[in-house]
Amino acid sequence: MFVEVVAIGDEILSGNTVNTNAAFISHHLTRHGWKVTRHTCLSDTKETLAKELKIIIDRAHIVIMTGGLGPTEDDITRNALETLFQSPSAYNGKVAQEIEKRFGKELSSLNNVATIPCKATPLINPIGTAPGLLFHEQNCIVIALPGVPQEMQALFIDQVLPYLHKTIPPKSPLLYAYRNLCLLTEDAVDPLIRTWKQKDPSVSVGIYPHYGFLQLSLSSRNQNALDAFAAHIDTTFPTHLFQNSLEQAIHNICIDKKHSLALAESCTGGEIAASLIKIPGSSAYFLGSLVVYSNILKEKLIDVPSLTIAHHGAVSAETACAMLEGLFTKTPADYGIAVTGIAGPDGGSKEKPVGTVWIAIGKRGAPCHTGKILVKGATREKVILYAKNSALAHLYRLLRYNITPF
Repeated sequence: MFVEVVAIGDEILSGNTVNTNAAFISHHLTRHGWKVTRHTCLSDTKETLAKELKIIIDRAHIVIMTGGLGPTEDDITRNALETLFQSPSAYNGKVAQEIEKRFGKELSSLNNVATIPCKATPLINPIGTAPGLLFHEQNCIVIALPGVPQEMQALFIDQVLPYLHKTIPPKSPLLYAYRNLCLLTEDAVDPLIRTWKQKDPSVSVGIYPHYGFLQLSLSSRNQNALDAFAAHIDTTFPTHLFQNSLEQAIHNICIDKKHSLALAESCTGGEIAASLIKIPGSSAYFLGSLVVYSNILKEKLIDVPSLTIAHHGAVSAETACAMLEGLFTKTPADYGIAVTGIAGPDGGSKEKPVGTVWIAIGKRGAPCHTGKILVKGATREKVILYAKNSALAHLYRLLRYNITPF
C-alpha cells in the first residue's frame, strides 16, 4: 500500500516555513501500521497543483494533504480538488452551522470556507474555520487538511486515523522499541545489528547518532522478535543504556539516592545547568552552576591557582581538576562536574585545536577523574553540545554503575 503525504504552499518551498506537518503525519501513520512511501511539496498554483495531484493519486492508495484550504487568495487547494475530481463546490449548511457555533454568523469568511466540493465529505475543524475534505474515489483515499499545525493535528488524530482504521486498516500494526546508548559510536553498534539481522530479518533498525549518544529505533510486526532483539542490545551494552534522556536519568538517580550536584562551567557557559533545570523538581538535588568563563573568575570564584593556568593553560586536565576541587570547596555538593575547552571558531592551536575539551568529574572526598574529548570539524554549538552530553554521560555511568569516568 502506497501512502503519500503532500504539503502545499510556496512558503514551504521557499524555506520560510518548516514542514512539521509531514513529520507529524508520518510519525502517527507509521506507528499505527501504515508505511509512508513519499513526501511531496507542491507550489500553490492551481494548474500545477491539479496536474501534480493527478499523478500522485494515480500512484498512491492514500494521499494526505495539508495547506491551502483557507479563505485567502493563495488558498487554492479546494479549487484544484474541484478540477481533479470534477466536483463543483456548493455551500454546505452543516459546515456553516458548525462554524457559526464557534465564530458567529458575522464571520466574514463564513460563506467562503463553508463552500466545498460536492463530492467531499467535510471534516469539521474543531479549532479553526476551514474544514478538512475527504474524497474516497475508486482505489484512492484523498484527505485534505488545513496547514495550521494545531488544526491539522486535531483533525488527524480525532477523525482521520479512526476513518483509516475503519476503511483501510493495515494488515498488522508495526511495533516499536527504542534504546538510548551513551558514549558509543555507530561503529560499535553496527556489527551487532548486522549479525542479528542475518539471524532475524523481521526486525528493522534505525541508528540515529547524536553528540555523545545514539538512539536506536527497532521495529517489527513480530512482538517476540522485537523483544528478543531489544533484550540482546540490553545485555550487550548494559552500562551504556539510559531511559528518556541523560538529564532525566541523572535527575532520577540523584533524587532517589539523595545526592547533590554542582557544576563549574567554562566553555559550556551554563548549558549543562540549563538542561538539568528544565526538568521539574531539579532543585531537590541540583545546587547550581558557577560559570567561570574567564581565567579571572576561575581564580576568584573557585580558587583555581594562577600558576596552574600559567603552566598548563586554561584548557588542561590540571585546570579542570582544580576547577572541580574549587567547586567542592565553595559548595556542599556530593558530586561535581567541571568543564573547560575551546569551542571556537577561534582560539585553537596546534597543540590544542578547536574542539578540545577537558572534563573533570568526581565525588566529594574521592579522586578527581579527568578526560579529554576532541570534537573535530564541528561548529561552536556542536562542541558545546558534545561537551554537555559527554559530561552528563560519564556522570550517569558513575552514579548508576559506579564506573570510573574516562
